[in-house]
Amino acid sequence: MAPERWAASRARVEALAAEHGRAPAEWRHGLAVWVGFGDSRADAGARLGAAMEALYRRPFGDFAAYAPHGTADDVAEALAPYAAAGCGTLNLIPVGVDDAATVAGCARVRELLGHVVTA
Repeated sequence: MAPERWAASRARVEALAAEHGRAPAEWRHGLAVWVGFGDSRADAGARLGAAMEALYRRPFGDFAAYAPHGTADDVAEALAPYAAAGCGTLNLIPVGVDDAATVAGCARVRELLGHVVTA
C-alpha cells in the first residue's frame, strides 16, 4: 500500500469513529511490512523474494513495490513517508542473510525512524 493510500485509510477510520460517536482516541495506527536486508537491492530482493514466494505462492514482482529491500538505509528511506503520514508503529517482518544481520538491519531502521519501528 502506498503511503498516500495508507494515510487516506487512516483518515477514513478516524472519520468513521467520529461519525459513530466514538470518543476521540489516542490513535496509534500501524503497518506490518515485509522488509529485506542485504548489501544491495538485488541481494536483499532475491532473499526477500524467495521467502515471500515460498509463503504466498505468488511471484515476488506482485509484492516488490510494497516490500522495501536493500540496505537498512534504503529500507528506512522507503518507510519514512509512512511515519510522516502518521504511522505510529511499523511492524517489520524482516528477512536477512542471517539472524545477526537481520537484527542489525532492524536496529538501524529504528535508529533512523525512531520509536515507530518494532520487529
